[in-house]
Amino acid sequence: MPRPTRRRFLWHAAAAAAATWFCPRSAYGGSSSPNLTFPAAPRDRIAIASYPFRDFIAGGDTKPGATSQIDLKDFAAHVKEKFGINKIEPWTGHFPTTDTKYLVQFRTAVEKAGAHIVNVAVDGENSPYAADIAERERAVTFSKQWIDNAVALGAPAFAPICHPRKTARPM
Repeated sequence: MPRPTRRRFLWHAAAAAAATWFCPRSAYGGSSSPNLTFPAAPRDRIAIASYPFRDFIAGGDTKPGATSQIDLKDFAAHVKEKFGINKIEPWTGHFPTTDTKYLVQFRTAVEKAGAHIVNVAVDGENSPYAADIAERERAVTFSKQWIDNAVALGAPAFAPICHPRKTARPM
């Protein structure tokens, strides 16, 4: 393979731009417009995050003395009954445990409520931007664990909350 150069990169970029411009999408079997089905009912377009309910839901980050009233696995049923919304975004701080048994119970409770998990908000203690290599590795490992947990929950996505770095990373 030839060695990459700026000139070769620019030539390939220009060729790709020209192909996009001169070859309409329908010429190669694709549609010229996106194939999206947008829910017609307004309540089907939104999800409720568990984070704002952090004092209402019992979980791993519950502060002492908080008046926690429900378990996270009951959150989907509560949201559906109270607000008529069937999509939720659980926050990792609300999970009392991440063992397989609890994740299965949580997923079963969500399905039983006729709800869906649209996203998992992943909030860890370590920053992927930290100057310390070990802290960055801990942040990545934590996110990888939550990718597996999101799959077990049937969530199509997860959103890592990236905290700002505490110290500058040398360039």
